[in-house]
Amino acid sequence: MLFSALVMAYLITFFYRVSASVVLPALSSDWGMSATLTSLISSLYFYAYAAMQPLSGVLNDRLGPSRVASYGLIVGGAGSVLFGLAGSPAMLAAGRLLIGLGLAPMLSGCLVYSGAHFERADYSRNSGITFFMGNLGAVIAVAPLGAALDTWGRQRVFIYMAVLAAALAAVVMLLRKNDRLACEGASKPLRIS
Repeated sequence: MLFSALVMAYLITFFYRVSASVVLPALSSDWGMSATLTSLISSLYFYAYAAMQPLSGVLNDRLGPSRVASYGLIVGGAGSVLFGLAGSPAMLAAGRLLIGLGLAPMLSGCLVYSGAHFERADYSRNSGITFFMGNLGAVIAVAPLGAALDTWGRQRVFIYMAVLAAALAAVVMLLRKNDRLACEGASKPLRIS
C-alpha cells in the first residue's frame, strides 16, 4: 500500500511538470507576459527540482521515503495553492518554485523504498511501474487538465490538486509504519534485501 501511495506521489510530480504548458500560454496572453517571463516561470519548477536532486537521495535514505514524501507533498501543495491564487507573475513563479522543491524527492523515494522493502528481482518491475505511472501523470496534465481548467478555472483546479496532495500526504504518513527506513532512523544500520 505504501509503495502504491509513493507511486501516486510520483504521478502528481509529472502532472505538475507538464501542467505549465497547459496553463501558462493562455495566462501569459491574458496578462501580457513576455515569452521570456512565461518561460522563466515554467522553468522554475525544473530548476528547483534539479537543485534538490542531490539532497533528495540523502533525505530519503536518512528519514525514509514516507516522511520525505509527506513533507514534500505538503510543500508542493502549498506551491499549488500559491500558483492557483496567483494574481501576478511573481506569485506564479513562487508557486512553481515551491512545487518543484516539494516534489523533487518523489522518484528517488519510490526507488529507495522499492530497494529496501522488496526482493532484488522485483526492483526492475517496480521501477517500470513507477515510471509508467509517472508518465501517466503527464498524460493527465494535458487534455484532462485543459478540460478541468475550462470547467472550474485555474484557482479551483490548483486548490483541488493541493487538497489531493495533502490527502495523499496524510495517507503516506498513516502508512509510515510500513517504512523500515523511516522507523529505524539514520543512526541504526539497515539490511537492504
